[in-house]
Amino acid sequence: MPITTNETTLGEETVLTATISNGDLAALKEIQNKWKFKDISGVLKFMIAVMKRTETKTVGVKIGGEMKEILPVNELLEEEPNTPAS
Repeated sequence: MPITTNETTLGEETVLTATISNGDLAALKEIQNKWKFKDISGVLKFMIAVMKRTETKTVGVKIGGEMKEILPVNELLEEEPNTPAS
Protein backbone atom coordinates (compact mmCIF):
# COMPACT_ATOMS: atom_id res chain seq x y z
CA MET A 1 0.00 0.00 0.00
CA PRO A 2 1.41 3.44 -0.88
CA ILE A 3 1.70 6.27 1.61
CA THR A 4 -1.55 8.21 1.52
CA THR A 5 -2.26 11.67 2.92
CA ASN A 6 -5.34 13.65 3.83
CA GLU A 7 -5.26 17.38 4.55
CA THR A 8 -8.07 18.90 6.61
CA THR A 9 -8.76 22.12 8.46
CA LEU A 10 -9.67 22.04 12.14
CA GLY A 11 -10.66 25.55 13.14
CA GLU A 12 -7.65 27.75 12.35
CA GLU A 13 -5.24 24.81 12.04
CA THR A 14 -4.41 22.79 8.92
CA VAL A 15 -3.76 19.12 9.71
CA LEU A 16 -2.11 16.54 7.45
CA THR A 17 -2.74 12.89 8.29
CA ALA A 18 -0.49 10.29 6.66
CA THR A 19 -1.11 6.56 6.47
CA ILE A 20 2.19 4.69 6.33
CA SER A 21 2.28 0.91 6.11
CA ASN A 22 4.29 -2.14 5.11
CA GLY A 23 7.77 -1.47 3.76
CA ASP A 24 7.68 2.28 4.37
CA LEU A 25 6.64 1.78 8.00
CA ALA A 26 9.30 -0.90 8.44
CA ALA A 27 11.91 1.52 7.05
CA LEU A 28 10.79 4.26 9.45
CA LYS A 29 11.02 1.85 12.39
CA GLU A 30 14.48 0.72 11.25
CA ILE A 31 15.64 4.36 11.08
CA GLN A 32 14.11 5.03 14.52
CA ASN A 33 16.06 2.13 16.04
CA LYS A 34 19.32 2.81 14.17
CA TRP A 35 19.37 6.51 15.12
CA LYS A 36 17.85 5.94 18.59
CA PHE A 37 14.89 8.30 18.06
CA LYS A 38 12.27 8.20 20.82
CA ASP A 39 9.49 7.76 18.26
CA ILE A 40 8.68 7.95 14.55
CA SER A 41 7.51 11.54 14.97
CA GLY A 42 11.13 12.44 15.77
CA VAL A 43 12.33 10.70 12.61
CA LEU A 44 9.89 12.71 10.50
CA LYS A 45 10.75 16.00 12.22
CA PHE A 46 14.47 15.37 11.64
CA MET A 47 13.95 14.52 7.96
CA ILE A 48 11.83 17.66 7.50
CA ALA A 49 14.52 19.82 9.15
CA VAL A 50 17.30 18.36 6.97
CA MET A 51 15.33 18.81 3.74
CA LYS A 52 14.23 22.33 4.69
CA ARG A 53 17.80 23.46 5.41
CA THR A 54 19.46 22.14 2.26
CA GLU A 55 20.17 24.78 -0.36
CA THR A 56 20.62 22.44 -3.32
CA LYS A 57 17.62 20.05 -3.12
CA THR A 58 20.11 17.22 -2.60
CA VAL A 59 21.50 15.55 0.51
CA GLY A 60 24.95 14.07 0.99
CA VAL A 61 25.25 10.69 2.72
CA LYS A 62 28.14 8.38 3.41
CA ILE A 63 27.71 4.96 1.75
CA GLY A 64 30.49 2.38 1.87
CA GLY A 65 32.93 4.99 3.16
CA GLU A 66 32.24 7.31 0.23
CA MET A 67 30.15 10.51 0.20
CA LYS A 68 27.22 10.29 -2.23
CA GLU A 69 24.76 12.98 -3.26
CA ILE A 70 21.16 11.76 -3.20
CA LEU A 71 17.98 13.29 -4.56
CA PRO A 72 14.39 12.14 -5.05
CA VAL A 73 13.50 10.01 -8.05
CA ASN A 74 11.60 11.86 -10.76
CA GLU A 75 8.36 9.95 -10.07
CA LEU A 76 8.11 11.69 -6.68
CA LEU A 77 8.43 15.21 -8.12
CA GLU A 78 5.67 17.46 -9.47
CA GLU A 79 7.40 19.21 -12.33
CA GLU A 80 10.76 19.11 -14.04
CA PRO A 81 13.24 16.42 -12.99
CA ASN A 82 15.54 17.23 -10.08
CA THR A 83 19.18 17.48 -11.00
CA PRO A 84 22.16 17.85 -8.69
CA ALA A 85 23.29 21.45 -8.19
CA SER A 86 26.52 22.38 -9.92
